[in-house]
Amino acid sequence: MAKPQLVHKTLTNIRREIRYLSGLNLRKTRMRHLDTRLRVFLGNYVARYERINARFVYRVRLNHENQLFGRVQDLWYPPVPENINRLGRANYIGTPVFYCSDSENTAIIEQKINKPGHCYSVLKCERLDMQMFPVVFEIGVNDITAKLNPRLGGDRPDPEMAVAEFLNNGYDVRKYNLYQRFLITEFTKPVRPGEEYRYKISAVVANQVMGKVGVDGVCFPSVQSQFKGVNVAFSSTAIDRLYRAVECKVVRVTKIIGDRGYQIEITHHSRPIGKDLIIEWL
Repeated sequence: MAKPQLVHKTLTNIRREIRYLSGLNLRKTRMRHLDTRLRVFLGNYVARYERINARFVYRVRLNHENQLFGRVQDLWYPPVPENINRLGRANYIGTPVFYCSDSENTAIIEQKINKPGHCYSVLKCERLDMQMFPVVFEIGVNDITAKLNPRLGGDRPDPEMAVAEFLNNGYDVRKYNLYQRFLITEFTKPVRPGEEYRYKISAVVANQVMGKVGVDGVCFPSVQSQFKGVNVAFSSTAIDRLYRAVECKVVRVTKIIGDRGYQIEITHHSRPIGKDLIIEWL
């Protein structure tokens, strides 16, 4: 089989488009304009989709005071699209996406913990079929996270070698790397509350990717964990097909350590969650 070629754009054209996209005033830029522009720009990008062997994924939600959630639905993606009124790193306003992490620690860190006393519900989800692997668009996990966390690196080849194997020549590899660095930047840039408009480019890319047949979501490094963990955004249909909630617990932050560190204690455990999706607390 012939290797794919990135022949329709030169390095100069790719750099010019990246400068244009990076220089946009995203607060004022319309999503429709970005969608059109990115479809054209990424039309020659040879995306790499991976099957991930994630038996468990974790999702965390802040509790209010002594609140205990009684249904999995309360911790799942928002069931009413109209209630999704904020743009996310991988979702449009009004589009439900299931955000989760590769580990409990990463999921908790993603909450940007900065105050002792807060409680969080940690939902553990297990893959329904061990023979069915989620297919995701991988952005930066092989390039960054696998180097910092050997547990995630596995037996994957070095990213540079892997890319060279499926592209035609060194010039195409250089083009690919420009695309890849642009996407990694957009999916890992810190965004402060109130500046969610800065998610526009990554949200458009994720929406385009999850609209493809056979693609379940996108995965990218966790910024809060200093790129040592992985976040996954699944489409609502994919998470319902691939995973089920199996248990839940509540943790309380007892101490803040430095900029990102913390200590927690477990305050509540649930019974195993059954098919009725009711959370029964011990």
